[in-house]
Amino acid sequence: MQGSRGMVTGFVAGLAVAGGTVLLLREDVAPPTDVAARVVELGAQIEQLQRSVSQLSAIVAGGTGNSTTQAIATGTPPAVAPAVQPLNHEQQRTLASAEAFVDQAIQAGQWTQHQQADLSALISGLPVEEQGRIQARISRAINADQIEPDLR
Repeated sequence: MQGSRGMVTGFVAGLAVAGGTVLLLREDVAPPTDVAARVVELGAQIEQLQRSVSQLSAIVAGGTGNSTTQAIATGTPPAVAPAVQPLNHEQQRTLASAEAFVDQAIQAGQWTQHQQADLSALISGLPVEEQGRIQARISRAINADQIEPDLR
């Protein structure tokens, strides 16, 4: 995580230097005192970005979700996540069917648009978290070359 913070800091510093260089190369360059003031202002912005990157790095390292990131950005206290409702009997059966559908696709090694449409229709009654988890299984299988997507 430290490396990415340094990379972001270096990138921002490079932008600041490039911005200062552009100012110096322009024909309508401001007097040197204005350039110095701008460099000081950019330095303050870089420090603020470094603090923000540090805060976000701490959030990522702590494994907190998006609500915390949004709370920091807006300055409001993080909201408590709503409790996840257990699946009812019908949703449990649907989830088992969807899992079996994905397993069959992995065994066949192929994923078509028709299968995607069927899976989407099948999981439409599930909570969004479960829909995302099932779709993520398909994505992981495609990325791991377990499934060959057929987009015809």
